[in-house]
Amino acid sequence: MRDDITFFPYGFGHRIFPGQRVANRSIFVNSALVFWAFHVALDDTRPLNDMGYMDGLMLLVQPCTLEFKTRIPEQEIRCMLQNYPKGA
Repeated sequence: MRDDITFFPYGFGHRIFPGQRVANRSIFVNSALVFWAFHVALDDTRPLNDMGYMDGLMLLVQPCTLEFKTRIPEQEIRCMLQNYPKGA
């Protein structure tokens, strides 16, 4: 088995997904845009169980709750979109 293949969601061998590099870069760009547009923080009302991973079973780990807050006020975003040049 090849050492460079460690991630299999796009298949492998002759049936590998030809656009995997484009897909990976698209995921990266979209994730970067989300982190640019929002301030992401843990929800203070539902604390994260830091010791949940110590048991070794992922089934016992409860999902954490994230809080998304916009970095730019909505009115400012609407103003920027209205002033954006057409065709750009």
